Amino acid sequence: MPQYVPKFILYKKTQNTYAVVGQTLIYSINVSNDDTIPFTNIVIYDVLDAPLSFKEGSVKVEGMLLPNANVFAGVPIGSLLPGTKKTITFEATVLNRDNLVAVNQAIARFNYQPVDGPVLANQVASNSWEVKLYLAEVEVIKTADKQEVNLGDEIAYTVKLGNIGDLPANGVCFTDILPPQIELVEGSVKVQGEVVNGVELDKGIFLGKILPRESTMIQYTTKVIKANCSGLLTNQAHATFRYELPFGDTGVLEGEPVAVTTYTKLNINTFKQLSIEAYLYIPEVKPCIETLNTVTGTIDVKGCHVLKTPQMVSEEKQILTGYKVIIYSILNVVIEYTALGADQKVHSAHYDVPFSTFVMLPPDYEIGSKLDISGVVEDIYYQAIDMRCFFTNVSALINVKILGC
Repeated sequence: MPQYVPKFILYKKTQNTYAVVGQTLIYSINVSNDDTIPFTNIVIYDVLDAPLSFKEGSVKVEGMLLPNANVFAGVPIGSLLPGTKKTITFEATVLNRDNLVAVNQAIARFNYQPVDGPVLANQVASNSWEVKLYLAEVEVIKTADKQEVNLGDEIAYTVKLGNIGDLPANGVCFTDILPPQIELVEGSVKVQGEVVNGVELDKGIFLGKILPRESTMIQYTTKVIKANCSGLLTNQAHATFRYELPFGDTGVLEGEPVAVTTYTKLNINTFKQLSIEAYLYIPEVKPCIETLNTVTGTIDVKGCHVLKTPQMVSEEKQILTGYKVIIYSILNVVIEYTALGADQKVHSAHYDVPFSTFVMLPPDYEIGSKLDISGVVEDIYYQAIDMRCFFTNVSALINVKILGC
């Protein structure tokens, strides 16, 4: 006796037979009972091809969302009476185009009972559905000519927008949201080497079409106008574009923004130059001075204390930003001199000269921020006063770097 073949119809499709990487496709699986007997315990499976990723929470049966359903584990849809049908839909995202085409099919498992026969289990495969894959992508490569800057420095940026896909990128628009610590230098924007005036980077530069394997170069210069507490300039740029698949009935689709972030170290430096005067005497155990040969010096920072001040400007144009740091230091002075005497031996002496000063901090300084304080002797003037005493005047630079909040 020939085996009974149930008329269980399984058909799979998408609205598109072509897609780009990153696009989400809506798959539909139509299940029909063209037989005269019912089908029960129906479960629909779909093992997606490698370029596709199932989107969780997207399964619907007859338009009803099944948030926990998964096509890999199987979607139970109950029974189908003769002459009825059901539709299952789900979404999948195109991950890559390594295979150039995504091919997959659905599988249905179900039970049926022929007339006067036992309940049997069966499995049916759907048609194979192919989606041809394309890549629509604009790569944004942004570089800066400096990795570390100070207030007042200029940063020259170079941006290369390359079409690394296989579809033309139409209406390419490049946008750069500059951080508040830098501003665009007027007249510095160049596209393909040509100056473009009146540009507002945050509103975008329209570059037209970039064909596959071609690129467009943008250059512009910014100036550092203020400090921040993080010590980094975080700069994000992105490009948007449109692409059109090869078939006219698809329309024009909007490409996803492509974002690139660059980081530039911003040194938050504040400094003070000062003069330190001292009259120093030769120790009693040392001979008298005939000639001063050299005087050298270094600064050793011993400690500091941050004070909160008003924010104001005095009549003498002194500016109080809101914070100052009091710095306690030692000026280390070493002299070398020729002794007064017949042998004229060379002697040396060491002196520790304590001093304190203050340095104004930026207005956005936060209490508790780490400070790196250093002192440098820039120049030393010295003059012997008599055989036991000499005068020195040291020009010093005290530098304060805020390392972060």
